[in-house]
Amino acid sequence: MKRIVSAIAATLLTLTSIPFLTSGALDNSASQPVEWYTMSVDHIISKGLLAEAEQNVFSPTDPITRAMFIALLGRYAGVDTASSPAYGTITKTKVNVRAQPNTKSEIITMIADAGTPVGVIGLSGGWYNIRYEGKTGYVRADLMTASDTLFSDIGYGTEYGGYIRWAHQRGILEGIVGDAPQAGFDPDSNITREQICLILHNFAIDAGVSLPHENDLMAFADDSSISSQARAAVYEMQQAGIIGGYSDGRFVPDGNATQAEAAVILSKFITAVEQDGPLPATSNEPSLSYQETGNVVRESAAVSDSYFSNACFIGHSMVVGMKSYFSLPRAHFFAVNGISAGGILSSSRIPLTTYSTDPVTGEKVYDTGTIREALRTRTYGKVYIMLGTNELGPETRHSDAFYNNLCSLVDLVRARQPSATIYLISVLPVSRNRSNSSDNFNRENVIEFNRRMMQVSQEKNVYYIDAFSVFADKDGYLPSSACVSDGIHILSGEYARLKTYLKTHTV
Repeated sequence: MKRIVSAIAATLLTLTSIPFLTSGALDNSASQPVEWYTMSVDHIISKGLLAEAEQNVFSPTDPITRAMFIALLGRYAGVDTASSPAYGTITKTKVNVRAQPNTKSEIITMIADAGTPVGVIGLSGGWYNIRYEGKTGYVRADLMTASDTLFSDIGYGTEYGGYIRWAHQRGILEGIVGDAPQAGFDPDSNITREQICLILHNFAIDAGVSLPHENDLMAFADDSSISSQARAAVYEMQQAGIIGGYSDGRFVPDGNATQAEAAVILSKFITAVEQDGPLPATSNEPSLSYQETGNVVRESAAVSDSYFSNACFIGHSMVVGMKSYFSLPRAHFFAVNGISAGGILSSSRIPLTTYSTDPVTGEKVYDTGTIREALRTRTYGKVYIMLGTNELGPETRHSDAFYNNLCSLVDLVRARQPSATIYLISVLPVSRNRSNSSDNFNRENVIEFNRRMMQVSQEKNVYYIDAFSVFADKDGYLPSSACVSDGIHILSGEYARLKTYLKTHTV
């Protein structure tokens, strides 16, 4: 049940620099006021949000880092970091997975290919405890790499890595470069005021908490300094009474928040969201679990167009084409020409369903936003995802990036739309001429990317639609009679064939 958050009367601007600490650990020689934050710190500690070592740290001017703030939220959400495996990649061929961390134990299975992703549960005596294809075993550490998250600046076994992995999978945080996997997270940098707004905004959405409008919208004097990514969250928090501006009307979005400020904000936030009871337990779905299921959608009785009335389609230019040619006015299409699986996670230019009317032309001008905003439009019964074409490449890193991004996107969709049936539509074939002339857009890469997509469908227990077979000739190419001159996109008349296939392949 959604809980309405009452006014949280804590502004970031009026608090002095006092770090997290128990009230008894205060260094009075610093001559800092203690009354305003002591109860909040005690509340945070009583909730188990602070590790013992953190409670004993005292430095009045210390800000709170991005990693520390995420850890506080993760502990409040009850995240079990051990239940969500870290990310691993096999670096050699024909790697044995053993029952115990030694070379004398039984071989459970063998991983044939370098570049194969696995889930990492732990590290013991130079052996990684991994999860692969539903099996758990051990692989020598020199035969693979591991990382707590998809962020490039967080290795394996870091202090807050499990919480950062959870928050990224749940769509609560972004990286320093648009949230694209492999971008840095910069865990040790000081968290800013606008970052706090965005993270709390995303956390509230993930927890099913609705923020009220306690205050009228007040435009900050330095509104132009607020990033486009955080603007909506900042003003939502302002209207909810969570943040305010300085006496001169500025918000100072890049200003650092101290640990004491965060303690007060979180204490009041927790008190507000627990008015109707404790926060529901968070999902700790493993990021790389593998389920042996028949996830390729088989032919079924044809459904009517009404089947798609509660569906949304996410993807690239071919999904843009679906919007134009499918004639499904009640379905929603969240698509951008040229976008990749990583781009869909980070873009803020996804066309939404809301719009304004141009006063001169009378045309609809659709609002744009993130995929997270798009997935909040309404409750969907089906979510179709069609991506992969724009990131085709011959190297393992290309398919690995696609696999990781698609996993993250499926996690996000499942978190935002837990009751939806999720379909992954395969990459379509390219023409023979295009394949023979391109290192990226060729038959072999399409087949490999579809293999990785099927892997995602099995591991995430979602459905795979083999649209490749609809358009491929006997040699696996897109016939010239079905494609435009680029050898990649299908002709407008071919969308009817794709629509028919979707209508006859449902679960």
